[in-house]
Amino acid sequence: MDDSRSLLSYPDVRRLAIAYGITSIGTTMAAVAIAYVAYRETESIVLTALVFSGNTLPFLLLTPLSGRLMTRYDLRHPLIALDVMKMAIWATVATLAALGELSYGLVLVGNFTYGSLAALGIAAWPRVSEAAAPPGRLPEVTAMFSTIPAGSAVAGALLGGR
Repeated sequence: MDDSRSLLSYPDVRRLAIAYGITSIGTTMAAVAIAYVAYRETESIVLTALVFSGNTLPFLLLTPLSGRLMTRYDLRHPLIALDVMKMAIWATVATLAALGELSYGLVLVGNFTYGSLAALGIAAWPRVSEAAAPPGRLPEVTAMFSTIPAGSAVAGALLGGR
């Protein structure tokens, strides 16, 4: 095994890192937009924080179900289904925003639904990382994937705040 090769020289790792980086940027952009809309609609920090809890509270409740879901099925099927549903949520929100029909309630429900779907898929990441990792390099892949959201959050915040 050649441990001197960059992890990104492995096609599976590179593709997964790029996809994870892009999704992390999009998630942060959405968070900035959600905060803006929630505050614009309510002028309340408390209600804005309530919207943000939609990204975290579902994880407390749904992570155990995620473990069951992700160990019962081929990972591709639930992950694709969850991603399609997440895209549908934000496409609906974007469409309603373009029509001038966006409200605090819609943002709140959309964010809790998105957070719930994300929570249901969270248990897949260790298996996805393991499948993509070159032999003997799982700790490095895990470390790399734990740093991607930090860099992507900066880019996403800058892009989302434009």
